[in-house]
Amino acid sequence: MAQLGRLIEAGRLAAPSLWLYEVTSSLSKLAHFGDLTDEEAERALADSQDLGVELFVPDLEGQKSALAWAQQLGRAAAYDGFYLSLARRLGCDLWTTDLRLVRATDLPWVRAVRGLPTDG
Repeated sequence: MAQLGRLIEAGRLAAPSLWLYEVTSSLSKLAHFGDLTDEEAERALADSQDLGVELFVPDLEGQKSALAWAQQLGRAAAYDGFYLSLARRLGCDLWTTDLRLVRATDLPWVRAVRGLPTDG
């Protein structure tokens, strides 16, 4: 959690608009399986809004880039590609808890956030 706090303090946070759906779905799963109470999930959802993440709706070029990333990584779904595409567009690092994505890309600008639950 300390690393996430440092990232937040360091400056701009950005994500594809898909991030809203993923945060909500992750919290829903945690509550469903008993890792969070419903109240904790709702509080976490509100806290996620307080992070000030700037959301980007992909245009056609962003969609094409996400598709190209999915193809390059051999993925059936393009979700990760939207994050990779946006990071390249903004010229910034992509910080993720998804260690599978970090390993799959093996790129120095795709970096792992440590100390949080992961999907991979």
